[in-house]
Amino acid sequence: MADFRVSEIIHRPIEEVFSYLSNLEHATELLPFVTDMEKLSTGPVGHGSRFLETRLVRRRRIQAEVHITEFARPTSFTSKSVSNGVEILYHYTFSAIEEGTQVEMEAEVKTGGFLSFLTKKQLVKIIKNEDGGQLQKLKEVLETEEVHR
Repeated sequence: MADFRVSEIIHRPIEEVFSYLSNLEHATELLPFVTDMEKLSTGPVGHGSRFLETRLVRRRRIQAEVHITEFARPTSFTSKSVSNGVEILYHYTFSAIEEGTQVEMEAEVKTGGFLSFLTKKQLVKIIKNEDGGQLQKLKEVLETEEVHR
């Protein structure tokens, strides 16, 4: 079950939108708290690709390995990260529409233990605040920057 959802219409072809967003190295352009995203696996981005994310959290650099756990070009992919007992899944779906591409993201936050359960609502709020604007930023980047076309 999703803890929060966001959706955006991007005026670009589905393949272009999918390719850009599924290459997680672009996270530094889309997520303000991500300072570095390094691809750890070899070959093209796809199921099983791994990345090392560095994120600034309360003035501290936190690293997490991010895996692409599902990949169906150009209609969907899922990324998963685990850090400090918190697992975050981002499920992305892409639909070709007359205006370009409809992108939807569902975020699922999983915590362990009773104490984590008590703080999950607060964690979801923080994660949504930090990462909830990524599709809006994606729209801005792909619709205004010629370099990505």
